[in-house]
Amino acid sequence: QSGTTFATLDYSDEPARFYVGERTSAKDLKLKQLREPDDPADALTGRKGPTAKADAFNCPQCASPLSLSSGKIQTIGCASCGAVLDTSKPQIAIIQKAQEAAAKPLIPLGSKGRIDNIDWTVIGYLRKKSSGGFSWGEYLLFNSTNGYLWLIESDGHWTIAKNTKTTPKQIGTNYYYDKISHEAFATYDSEVTFVVGEFNWKVRAGDSAEVADFIAPPAILSKEKTKKEVSWSRGDYRQPAEIEKTFALKAPLTKPTGVAPHQINPHIDNAKKMWRWFMVFSVLTLCIQIFYTFRSNTVAQQDLVIKQGATTTTVLSAPFMIKESKGGVRIEVDTDVQNTAAGLTYTLVDKKSGQAFRASKELEFYSGFDEGEEWKEGERSGAVVLQGVPPGEYQLNIEGELAGSAKANVGAKVRVQTGHASWLNWMLLQLVLLILPIMGSWRKSAFETERWAQSDKADDDDDE
Repeated sequence: QSGTTFATLDYSDEPARFYVGERTSAKDLKLKQLREPDDPADALTGRKGPTAKADAFNCPQCASPLSLSSGKIQTIGCASCGAVLDTSKPQIAIIQKAQEAAAKPLIPLGSKGRIDNIDWTVIGYLRKKSSGGFSWGEYLLFNSTNGYLWLIESDGHWTIAKNTKTTPKQIGTNYYYDKISHEAFATYDSEVTFVVGEFNWKVRAGDSAEVADFIAPPAILSKEKTKKEVSWSRGDYRQPAEIEKTFALKAPLTKPTGVAPHQINPHIDNAKKMWRWFMVFSVLTLCIQIFYTFRSNTVAQQDLVIKQGATTTTVLSAPFMIKESKGGVRIEVDTDVQNTAAGLTYTLVDKKSGQAFRASKELEFYSGFDEGEEWKEGERSGAVVLQGVPPGEYQLNIEGELAGSAKANVGAKVRVQTGHASWLNWMLLQLVLLILPIMGSWRKSAFETERWAQSDKADDDDDE
């Protein structure tokens, strides 16, 4: 097969015959004046013809009544005795006697449901197991116009699958189908363990195949290779609630356990939303922070000269009022310190209560030339913030002191400001806001870790 074109070499005649064909569907043929599937009358002549169902027959092993949904059915598993029968020839033959008992299908055979605007009937059920130790169920659905469809259940997860019209194209380790890249997930051997109902190929318990799965959630591509053929199918993940509603099941289906290979990660969208909201709030709080930063009000200014060689220079400011102290009281200083260090100690005193708030700031600045290049080190300006200062009338006592290496007096200009927003508070708020998006990203990552723990990549990592 290549794309939709395939070739067949038939050795039943002498000499052998070579056929070339193209895969198509009844809908694509656009045939007209056909008899409706449930109408036994011929559309042209009005004469009665064969019905969609073949004549009923009895199971050769237990005599239970059986019937076929289509003339293409080649195998039927008897639900009464477990025998598997070959119906490809007029003479019904037993190809496998009673099978080992298996759990009943969650969807009874004969159930009808509408999927993607097409009515389907459940006609067969397979149970399979893998070389890795897990098992799953496969339901074969039939529609007289659209052919066959697979409904697959594994650990409560459901997939609707259909044979591909073309062979997927391989690029590296991935396969492309419908212009979508499917990533290599797992390879394993599968074995049929139970058969019941009708199938359009010969199948029995014990049949095995090599399987390779490729995923692009919610889609999965599966390659199944037997001694006779290679087949491809593409499936889409479906929720159990959708399956319950489709087939009007009376009993609720079991809840999914674990993560299916092609299950959509439900945390991806949540994580994206959380990061978007974090960015919105971060920008909003940054704008508020900048607004209050430039909104600060200078309530007092004081100049002083820190004298060289003096033990301490002390200056007391004139009284001033502090009406609000949201964000703290900020004391800024600019100096002309040069090649020495200066220490400043501030004492903010409430004139009425005598309560005092203290803080200190060390400044040093050095510069010079080295091999013709100027260098600078340190800072001439600085600020401190006093928190918890109540409104009232205050005076600021400033004490300045120079290092012993100072060769000149140092001038300083001190400003007292209120209404200054603290950048520390803004940064702490960002850390709090980060909690939710980080948790969302962690949950998304944990989901993917659980998904890929079932894959061949996990085995490769273990080998390393």
